Amino acid sequence: MRYGISERDFTPDGWAGLRRWCEAADDGPFPADRLDVSAPENWAWIFFELRQATDRPEWFPHGKWATIQHIGNLLDECAKGVAAK
Repeated sequence: MRYGISERDFTPDGWAGLRRWCEAADDGPFPADRLDVSAPENWAWIFFELRQATDRPEWFPHGKWATIQHIGNLLDECAKGVAAK
């Protein structure tokens, strides 16, 4: 069962890209250390904010929408874990 999301759920370049996106958005929605919080609620906010982000290869090496889909799938797994409790 999954109850959180963390760095180990991403490829190294995917995680580095997310950190770069957060750092670029430091004056925006949230600071880069927000990625270090594994709570699904935190990642739901990141999921929402990513949809508004510009698709830049240095932020999303696998593509913005692929990253969004991956996080969405992880959130689905978290929801199933909570529902199974």
